[in-house]
Amino acid sequence: MYAAGVAGGIWKTTNGGAKWTALDDMLPNLAVCSLAMDPKNSKILIAGTGEGYFNGDGVRGAGMFKTTDEGLHWALLPSTQNSDFYYVNDIIISPNDSQRFYAATGTGVWRSTDGGSIWSRVLPTKVYGGCLDLAIRTDQSTDYLFASCGTFQQATIYRNTDAGRAGSWSSVFTDPDMGRTSLAIAPSNQAVIYALSASNADDDYQYGLLAVFRSTSSGDSGSWKTMVRNTDKTRLNTVLLTNPVYAFYKECGWGSEEYYYNQGWYDNVIAVDPKDPNRVWAGGIDLFRSDDGGANWGLASYWWLDPDRRYNHADHHAIVFHPGYKGASNKVMFIGNDGGVFKTLNAHAATAKGTAAPCAAHGGFAWINLNNNYGVTQFYHGTAYPGRGTYFGGT
Repeated sequence: MYAAGVAGGIWKTTNGGAKWTALDDMLPNLAVCSLAMDPKNSKILIAGTGEGYFNGDGVRGAGMFKTTDEGLHWALLPSTQNSDFYYVNDIIISPNDSQRFYAATGTGVWRSTDGGSIWSRVLPTKVYGGCLDLAIRTDQSTDYLFASCGTFQQATIYRNTDAGRAGSWSSVFTDPDMGRTSLAIAPSNQAVIYALSASNADDDYQYGLLAVFRSTSSGDSGSWKTMVRNTDKTRLNTVLLTNPVYAFYKECGWGSEEYYYNQGWYDNVIAVDPKDPNRVWAGGIDLFRSDDGGANWGLASYWWLDPDRRYNHADHHAIVFHPGYKGASNKVMFIGNDGGVFKTLNAHAATAKGTAAPCAAHGGFAWINLNNNYGVTQFYHGTAYPGRGTYFGGT
């Protein structure tokens, strides 16, 4: 596997996370925010730099890098060495043509048709944050591509059914107060696509959950339905992008108030079980799973319980299923978050539900910490000890 950290560069493991090795600490920029592997040739990977989510500790990037030998050597793609690629939020390599790359950046969606040498902007936007997420169908002969653009301002989902050639981009969905939105296509039924949206409204849920939306008609305009919204009567369903333990502080008996610490502008990821289009995951500060298409949710991790088998670090950015995932014999799922890399051996384990769910270690999940020599700790400050033979760092 390959993984990357926004202040730690690109790493590789060949034994499932038992040990990680840095691939190139001497890249001119180690703020790697996105990685993509060629689905037809696993020796080829693309790395995008720059953390374009406007967090106070975010690091600016310096373009994109490519390897053709499984990470042994990396080369800067010269045409990305400019301000259009300071923040590369997502990358996709076409399943139809290994020479076609797409990048969602702070200035729109860019495409290369020659393996990354030349890039052209195919979806320009001036919305704050540019484009932040991409999703592509793998069951079509054309590049059937979705893009989500906008954060802190009105966000929009766009679609191009032939993005590799002469296809046009059209707006297929937006919703009042819709902020940063992540996308996921169901691998087992690719007419199904989900969107997890943060809210821009000035209320308790500002930058928390706006809603989970779903289309079962290939994302056609008018086909998107609201599966759950922050007005849902079940409060657990409303805190997908909120810090759950604080939202339930009063109900858990820990204080007289509840606190809405919302981070949907920063940690916001959605993924669909490879074998079941109705089993969907949402990652915010903690992890949630729905087994009914996004209508009802259960809690699957507890950031505040370290050490505990249900502990998984806070602030989730990546959800990846094992390539051999069967939903029965193999139920392995990997998580990337602000604490590194974790996995569960049973992505079908019982989630915690009900009012008491955030209050204690309920549910059946067990998480395994895979940060074995994965040295991507982010330093905020450092100083030399007198004599300069020893150094202190704050992380």
